[in-house]
Order: sequence, then structure tokens, then C-alpha cells
Amino acid sequence: MALGGGRINYPQLIQYYKTTGRKEVETPELPGLARFLNDTTLLTAMNHTPGLKDNRIRAIFAIAPALGAGFTQKSQMSSITCPVYIVGMHNDQLAPVLGNALHYHTLIPHSFYYEFSGAAGHYVALAEASKELQTAAPDIFADPATVNRHQIL
Repeated sequence: MALGGGRINYPQLIQYYKTTGRKEVETPELPGLARFLNDTTLLTAMNHTPGLKDNRIRAIFAIAPALGAGFTQKSQMSSITCPVYIVGMHNDQLAPVLGNALHYHTLIPHSFYYEFSGAAGHYVALAEASKELQTAAPDIFADPATVNRHQIL
């Protein structure tokens, strides 16, 4: 969203993570990220971060987006002028749809939204994995028996 023109509110996002959103920052793909939440040098720099909009971005396709707590006002999304399609996963435990995918959709008036129902979780849109990889990284590659990644992809 930031590359498309969204302006994140870092202090608000960090406050969320320090209170109720700890689970959303402690993810398998970002191990140890939470340690930066108390780095005063980093936090000061984040308050002065320029916009990250990249004019080469012609469309946004966000699958199970996270960091929704850093976006609370439609004005933060007003620079997003390209088409936006957001996909949420009903059973997303890392980035719950209400505070993330669906939340983004409500903040971006011209966005489209689709939500996979049932037991589809955060990582379900990743490619299918071998049995070895499913065993090595079950949080990412093991799905409930009712979920078929092949059908989702």
C-alpha cells in the first residue's frame, strides 16, 4: 500500500504492536522484528520518513495484507490512484481480515475485495510445498484438511 501511495502512521502502528498487536509482528518471515519497537533512533527516523509512493506501480494486488493498524484514515490512502484488489483469508490468524484486508478495503473507496471463506489462513496463497517443507515450516505450509491450495491458486 505504501508503494502505491498510502502513508503509514508509524507511531500509531508501533503503539498497537506494543499493546494488543504483538502477534501480528512476531511472524515466521520477520523473526526478531519486535526488538526494533523500542529502538529510539529508529522510531525517531520513522517519524520523518518520506512517502514511499512509486509512480511505476500501476495496480495493487494485496493478498492477506498486514499492518492495517498503521492506517486509520481515508486521507492516508488519498494518494493511491491506481486500481486496488484486496484478497482476505477468513481464517487469517496473523493478519485478521477485520483489521487488515477488509480494513484496507474500507479505507480505499475504489478498491475491490474478495475473501476466501472457511479455514483458509494467512499463507494459503503461497505455492504448495513438499511434505518435507510442510514438516519443516508447518506454520507456513501446513493447511487444515479442508483447505486445498491447488484450488486457491
